[in-house]
Amino acid sequence: VRLERIDVFCSELPRDNVQTFSAAILDALAAVQAHLPDLSFRAHALAVGLHGLLEGQSAREYLSHFVSNVPSGLGPSTGNGVVFYFGPEGERLLSVLTMDKSALVPDGLYIRPHVIWDAKKVEIKNLATIAEGFVKQTLNKIGLTPPQ
Repeated sequence: VRLERIDVFCSELPRDNVQTFSAAILDALAAVQAHLPDLSFRAHALAVGLHGLLEGQSAREYLSHFVSNVPSGLGPSTGNGVVFYFGPEGERLLSVLTMDKSALVPDGLYIRPHVIWDAKKVEIKNLATIAEGFVKQTLNKIGLTPPQ
């Protein structure tokens, strides 16, 4: 028997519970590492699904800035979405950014930053801070400010 991976999935996690759940997840990872001292993680991953409304413009209008050539002849366009793939950067092995119309929030925007970090470069105790920084950086790079 060997440990291959540890996955934690939180569906519809309210913003005010993020710090509590993050601390619990990091405590669990640290406990596994303490119990199995020869264990070494190869990577740490995070995917966050964010749904919300934009101030001053619709999600469709916002997303249209990222898509320049909508195919014709397939019917009337009802909107668009986009996925960007990024290679290694610093401690990140890769990242992916998905933007689309929200299926949960009427007229809302869905954003999903997904990142994989090299575990040799990121310590478990620093994951929460690095993860929060990555999400904020991602939102800032696409012209959005996270709600406080």
